[in-house]
Amino acid sequence: MVNFKCLLTHSRDSFSRFTRIHYMKFIQITLIAMTLLLASVIPTSAQSNQRQQLDDINLQVKYINESIHGIMVANKLFELFNQDVNRYVDLESYKLQGFDNKDLPKNLFDETSQDYYEEKSPVAFYKAITSSKTISESNKIAAVQLYGIFSDIDKKRFDIERYLDLNDLSNRDNLSGIYALLENCVALYKNFYAQYREYSTLLNKQYDSIKNESFAGGSTYKTMREMHGHAVKAMHHIRTQKDAEVKSNLKNFALMYIRVKKDLQTHLGPFAGLKTNPNINPKIESTIGNIRDFTEGVPIQESYEQYGPHYHVHNKTAISKMNKYGNGWIQEINMEISSQNIPVMHLLQVPHYFKVIYPKKLEIVQQIASTQSFISTLPKNMGDRAIKEKSLVIKSPTKVFELELFDHMVQDGDLVSLNFNGDWILERYSLEKKSKRLRLELNPNGRNFLLLYAASVGQRPPNTMAVKYQNMQGEDVQIILKSDLKVSEILEIQYSPN
Repeated sequence: MVNFKCLLTHSRDSFSRFTRIHYMKFIQITLIAMTLLLASVIPTSAQSNQRQQLDDINLQVKYINESIHGIMVANKLFELFNQDVNRYVDLESYKLQGFDNKDLPKNLFDETSQDYYEEKSPVAFYKAITSSKTISESNKIAAVQLYGIFSDIDKKRFDIERYLDLNDLSNRDNLSGIYALLENCVALYKNFYAQYREYSTLLNKQYDSIKNESFAGGSTYKTMREMHGHAVKAMHHIRTQKDAEVKSNLKNFALMYIRVKKDLQTHLGPFAGLKTNPNINPKIESTIGNIRDFTEGVPIQESYEQYGPHYHVHNKTAISKMNKYGNGWIQEINMEISSQNIPVMHLLQVPHYFKVIYPKKLEIVQQIASTQSFISTLPKNMGDRAIKEKSLVIKSPTKVFELELFDHMVQDGDLVSLNFNGDWILERYSLEKKSKRLRLELNPNGRNFLLLYAASVGQRPPNTMAVKYQNMQGEDVQIILKSDLKVSEILEIQYSPN
């Protein structure tokens, strides 16, 4: 006889277990679904950290770009003053227009000059970087070094103004001091560019380590970034007068632009606004056209003939279609990234460089002051090259050390670069046609050095350069510096007034 009571109890227990099992599975599935849903809405700690790193990178890119804008303003001022002094020397009836800083802020880079900047001044960005708790110390050091250089550039306009107040330029002996101050500006712009390249390399590596371009529009940005890279390289080779490399980068720049233009025609993602932007395509095409004109030897503007085609295309035509001051295409892309809050790195602009033009009637012996006021030790390497120290130490009884450089022995196409106390005072310079006279302002304390760096070694390596100077007894002395593509030779110059 069936025990219905037991069967009922067993069935109820079985049903209860069945219900509990499925109920638990239902809870598990629900929890998993909620977790996935929350993960898609609320960023994880890793995602949040990645976004913070990207924000930090873009903060620093904006800092660099606004600094570039600031040194552009200073560059225009130095150019105008250089031309003004040259007219004063060459034209008997010409009077100096003056070097008046009253119309400019006391500091071109801080908050008082906010009219020159859109979001923040370079100094405001600098304060945000150095006070940040998430930006690394190495990045802060890079920011500090850039700050020091653009601050020195800004101070130069007051140094020039002070020199004019204290010295009469109708006395020809005082002219060399003005041109020495301008040559010091040249060195500072070179230092800014070197620091810009080092800083940008650091930021690009950091972005590459965190980038996530899998979103809609990521592939378009990747193409834009490659196009930007070739454009920047072309400008670098124009600046360093490596004309063969300019053509190669121009070709790649143009090819990547064609891809960007094609991508934007069908783009429906966050960069869609660029498709209807009336400026971006004409500005890119103008940049390409300006660089192509340079490679084909198209004559430049008459007012820039003295500066030469490299300076003209870099500082005048091409750069104005790229950077902020010309509302160029780099600026346009960065504005789109900001307005659409696209999670990518902003593009870096290109810094100007400065070149001194000398008057036709007067041959000025270039006098160069060190931008580093104290050097405790001689460098052990320069870039990827070892440094060999010359056993001879030159002693100079005067603070201004005069020397003459010329190619030694056979002239075979050597190109030299020369570094004085950390500043590149000659780059890819040929001594074959004419010797080069220099006047170096020695630091009275610490050490001073002159380093020969072979830009090319010609047909008969190593690269050799003769240095002619007067010793403590007033006698002419000649020594030879050597350099190849692996080792550079360095010469110490000691200020010994007694």
